[in-house]
Amino acid sequence: EGGAHFLEHMFYMGTETRRLGQLRDEIMDRGGSCNGLTDYDRTEYWALVRSEDFDLAMDGLADGARNVLVKPEDVERERNIILDEIRQRIDDPQMFAREDAAALAFHPHPYARRRDGTADSITRMGREDLAGIYRRHFRPDRLVLVITGDVDRERALAAVKAKFGTM
Repeated sequence: EGGAHFLEHMFYMGTETRRLGQLRDEIMDRGGSCNGLTDYDRTEYWALVRSEDFDLAMDGLADGARNVLVKPEDVERERNIILDEIRQRIDDPQMFAREDAAALAFHPHPYARRRDGTADSITRMGREDLAGIYRRHFRPDRLVLVITGDVDRERALAAVKAKFGTM
């Protein structure tokens, strides 16, 4: 419980070719934005960029999707951030009630789980657990890629094939 959310936090931690936060910095330096979120049935990573920065966004998102590093020091830093988020969620009566209602309504379906995990599940989750979740679930064949805006269709298709392979 909470593994997808934990990996969402790891996405911008770096790859073999990008340092911690480099993709976010590159996009923001050009006036764009990027982020991620985890919901009950998906984890999203997105970039909003000018059309001339399309290649940068595609390269960065593909790099993160395929090559995210799960370094022990990043795991520990993000674990503390996630535990703080969980504490904030527990202190929010509306959020807490909504998650309790989902747990009751959806049991035994996975939607009954807390999206962010619990303090216990996040505390117990180690680097190897995260790497296993990443290998099993965060694969190009499970990816849905949405491209909108002022980007030529053929250019977009070529970029997808080059960065993600045949889909």
